[in-house]
Amino acid sequence: MKTKGKKKKESKKDQSLKEYISLIFHEHKGRYGYRKIHAVLNNQYQLPVSEKVVRRLMRELGLKCQSRMKRKQPVKVKKATSAGYIYENLLNKKLFHDTFK
Repeated sequence: MKTKGKKKKESKKDQSLKEYISLIFHEHKGRYGYRKIHAVLNNQYQLPVSEKVVRRLMRELGLKCQSRMKRKQPVKVKKATSAGYIYENLLNKKLFHDTFK
């Protein structure tokens, strides 16, 4: 008999893990996903848990990592002259030709 749609009883281990997960998640301002939270649980708290369990519990808690927006670099605006747009002489071609003649 399948238990589709029925919720099973939550174990004490799952409840304590949910507390740890929400603590870590909010401590890092929602920037940690299930992989990093799994690593913190294993390294810092010495709780051997699989990534799948962490992912499932995070889904149950409704915690989702927020990805950071990439910022666009501002483009340097050069002053336009009356003759149009004159670029800087980066290659110094005149100077280069005059020295070798």
